[in-house]
Amino acid sequence: MDKLEAIVRTDIEPNVIDMKMIEEAIKDQSPKGQAGILIEQDGYDLKEIHYIRLEFLNILKIDHLWILPGLTKLQLGNNIIKKIENLDSLINLKELDLSFNNITVIENLESLVNIEKLTLFNNSITALQNLENLKKLKIFSIGNNLIQPAKSSIMYLRKFPNLKSLNMAGNPCTANAEFRMLVCAYIPQLVYYEYKLITTEESNIAIQYYLKDLEILEREENKLKKQIKDEEEAAAREALHKEAFVEQLDKDQLYEALFEKDEDGQALLLMNEEVQEIYNSFREQMGLVTSEIFELGQQQMKLRQEEISQYQS
Repeated sequence: MDKLEAIVRTDIEPNVIDMKMIEEAIKDQSPKGQAGILIEQDGYDLKEIHYIRLEFLNILKIDHLWILPGLTKLQLGNNIIKKIENLDSLINLKELDLSFNNITVIENLESLVNIEKLTLFNNSITALQNLENLKKLKIFSIGNNLIQPAKSSIMYLRKFPNLKSLNMAGNPCTANAEFRMLVCAYIPQLVYYEYKLITTEESNIAIQYYLKDLEILEREENKLKKQIKDEEEAAAREALHKEAFVEQLDKDQLYEALFEKDEDGQALLLMNEEVQEIYNSFREQMGLVTSEIFELGQQQMKLRQEEISQYQS
């Protein structure tokens, strides 16, 4: 599908979002008649503005939206925006529409962790990237862009556990006759693709078609998940040990650290079995000492926590 032309207003010069534009948009969205007059007289509480529509305004640059921290829905479609920027403070945003602009790169969305609906339809984006923090993303429209790699793009979207609706129509990557089947097989959490329901039959056929590759992929994913889980658990244990002032004392880390850079000591161990026995005996004895210190530290930390809890209650 060819890129659709956005409606550009020739009566407005390219401009930047400023206070005047925001105030006019709020006024335009406010209730009409007497109710609107009363609200305007009392003044707008910018922190209570949850939705704003800034479309068809020849906006070239995003700015000043930090004054609306309560926004949950923002529509910036049909402008001439080239770069996604200055949205960091909108941490409550759930819906963001940037369709029909001139954006080339997905960027600067890291802080928008509550986004559930993202529309980037009809831009000039070439790759899916920088969306990792959007774990709550449910609806994603990125059709009519310039995304080329089919498999890697699908694999990227596989990482979003809550993604239910996807539209990528009109990208070069969708020219592949098997693209929809790839989507159904590799993004199993999807319910709709191109706004059409993915049936159970369609999903099963796709999974069977790519079954061997999927089995290999799932084994690799499970291995990686276990590795990440183990690292997180180790980090959590280390944090607790540090709080108890006994880090690196639960095993032989201290003893190993003593000999790690001791070249003379390492050379000595090669002399004979008697030296090796002395080394092992000393290691065992030191291990008992460090274990006692470790347990004592844990006990003392527990006592401190109980005392703090009693004090706070």
